[in-house]
Amino acid sequence: RRIALVRELMTLAEKIKWQITALLRISRLDAGMVDFDIEDIEMSRVIDEAYSLIEIPLDIRCVSFERSYQKNSKVTADREWLVEALGNILKNCMEHSFEGGKILVSCEENALYSSVSSEMEYKSESVGIGLALSRSIITQFNGTIKVTSEVGQGTSFDIRFYKAIV
Repeated sequence: RRIALVRELMTLAEKIKWQITALLRISRLDAGMVDFDIEDIEMSRVIDEAYSLIEIPLDIRCVSFERSYQKNSKVTADREWLVEALGNILKNCMEHSFEGGKILVSCEENALYSSVSSEMEYKSESVGIGLALSRSIITQFNGTIKVTSEVGQGTSFDIRFYKAIV
């Protein structure tokens, strides 16, 4: 019993550590204290990297992951921070999907913005600190995030990165 309690405490301590780190990152972003490595990034690469962060847990939870890309859909941002933002969103989708559920991710680009959309069936109305961090990161790169949830229909995340207008 003691071993089980120690393991549970270690798991909870790791979660608290992650939450503190996320709060510190949000604070640094909001204070403008982050130096970004800005580049043009293919959205397919960002999605693939974010997916790799949750690939094994998705398999364990029996949640399928489907993606579709528009060729050459790009965004101007810091790749590592953007992967973290999208990874947090996908992690949230995975954690709140039904066993046997499906997460659909697509990206496209038009003259006004590049977008990433994620759709899934959601079993909970929980909103964690990871989504707040994702929002802070996305807004740093001239982006917006919109979450739509309808009981029995699922939840969708729509992220748009607007292009500079000359």
